[in-house]
Amino acid sequence: MSLVLATWATDYVEALTGIRYRGSWSSPAAHEGLNRWIALFATATRRSVADAEIYEARVKKLKAEWRARLAPVRAGSSANLLIDALPGAPVVTVQSAVRLIGRSGQAVNEAVTGLVAAGVLKQTTLGRRNRAFEAPALLDAFIELERTLASPAGDTRSSAPARRVPRRSLSGWGGRAGGAASASLRGRRRAANEFGLLFHPRRYFFAAGEIGDRQRHPRPVLQ
Repeated sequence: MSLVLATWATDYVEALTGIRYRGSWSSPAAHEGLNRWIALFATATRRSVADAEIYEARVKKLKAEWRARLAPVRAGSSANLLIDALPGAPVVTVQSAVRLIGRSGQAVNEAVTGLVAAGVLKQTTLGRRNRAFEAPALLDAFIELERTLASPAGDTRSSAPARRVPRRSLSGWGGRAGGAASASLRGRRRAANEFGLLFHPRRYFFAAGEIGDRQRHPRPVLQ
């Protein structure tokens, strides 16, 4: 919800100022300020839930498509467990994936190899020797969510983002036909900084499931 309020920064500041009323709490002015504050939060909550549900549905569809590509996929297999884990950690290494799903390095390595062959994961690098793997479609979905939350109307086609967000499908993320190759580490860092996701490179790739745990988004400043 904080991202929606950041998008509606002017309305947020005005509503917050309205409840700083000095006088009788039962006066019409006090009630008006309180009602406006409650209405803003109720609307932001509804908008946040709606956008989150769309994102959740998109992720579920992606997971179903991935399983179809790998079919048959056993319920308890490393590949199946990793598919379930990827939405919480769309950039992994073999070592971080081992921690995510609790399977052996060999089993995870075989699962990652299969997911790469199916186009679910794409190999990238961290430094000269360390391999990392990203799920381009998930990164693209996350970027689209961020762009949607930054649009005052919830649709960037009719309402441009009101704050800084990454460009759509940066460097071909999303796995669309004809898409460009995955972005370089420098490109991913730049994109992450654009939509306010701060990370240390080693923490980002090796700390399983911690993507997005250091988000930074603009907050309205009261003068």
